[in-house]
Amino acid sequence: IKYNKKSILKFTERIVVQICVDKIQIGNLIEKYPLIGEFRPINPIAEFWDNMPRDEQVSWAENLVKRTKINKDNAWSICVMDTGVNNGHPLLNQIISDEDCDTCSLDWGTADSDGHGTGMCGVAVYSDIQDVLLKNNNIEINHSVSSIKILPEDGYNPENTSYGLITNEAFSRAQLLNLNKSIINCLAVTENSLF
Repeated sequence: IKYNKKSILKFTERIVVQICVDKIQIGNLIEKYPLIGEFRPINPIAEFWDNMPRDEQVSWAENLVKRTKINKDNAWSICVMDTGVNNGHPLLNQIISDEDCDTCSLDWGTADSDGHGTGMCGVAVYSDIQDVLLKNNNIEINHSVSSIKILPEDGYNPENTSYGLITNEAFSRAQLLNLNKSIINCLAVTENSLF
């Protein structure tokens, strides 16, 4: 069984380990460790897309945009609370308008200098981007996406800032952006220095 000790993630009630095994080894693990909660395949990293020349990336994105139908008359919104969003991105600009973006502090603006919030918005729109890029079928988006920036440009709020208050502020702003819609809130950040 191959694994990297540095990649072990420990949570309160669960430990997550990335392993490389065959069917026999999985069977042995199940027999020896009955407390294993689940096995999941690891999604491949999008290195193929990241290493592709920019003009080819644009071509793939344009193809996806042509195949995507956005139902603007929808009852659901996914609100991503993160580092903001660059809603001018070709895969996002038809679904996330400037009016769909807000921030917990006017000093921060709504743009994403980190990239994480923009990526999370992409997941909220398309789910598995590799899957929709590789398939050539039409895609229908039946929800809207909004973004609330909850972190400043440097990625950390001042020490005297309550993350609970910022989160509450973000939830309130999400409701104002999405009047008359049911909201799924996605709080996609963590804070290592708290523990």
